[in-house]
Amino acid sequence: MVFFEIAKNLGLLEVVDNENKIIGFSNKDYIDKKGLRHRSIGIIITNEQIDKNHKLLISYSQGEFNLPIKDHLKIGQSYIESAHENIKKLFSESLENKFVEIAKYKNDYKNDLENFCLFHLIYDGIIENTKNISFFWINKSDLIKDFLKYPNYSHSLKNAFRHLYQK
Repeated sequence: MVFFEIAKNLGLLEVVDNENKIIGFSNKDYIDKKGLRHRSIGIIITNEQIDKNHKLLISYSQGEFNLPIKDHLKIGQSYIESAHENIKKLFSESLENKFVEIAKYKNDYKNDLENFCLFHLIYDGIIENTKNISFFWINKSDLIKDFLKYPNYSHSLKNAFRHLYQK
């Protein structure tokens, strides 16, 4: 048990295999450098139920558009626990149990190999920009056009978009 506490305090992540079984622990830089698989979550946020008029919330940081919430699981954390923790960081109000799991899939891009769990949250309130991240709403049709024009949309956002609309 002491090892896990030390590993958590060092900010290490669980290294997993293709079946999501833990095979080791390492820091994010080493994981990316060596192309090791790890666990991540993403939350796609819409202002209403999925229909032709809904809008999606996206974030912009460091020259890239991305999911409004994307994070790596901490040691010993489940996908749902990570989603709860990240929602609490972004929203001042309680949104417990207001999101659903959409899909689990491999979210691989170059050396970034992720066993990924995507959640969907419906929220139509105001989200404050932070020091490093700007948030804004965009129509689905405008987002599709932008995907074709601009390269600075993350692979995580594009994959999440595909999984959200497969249903």
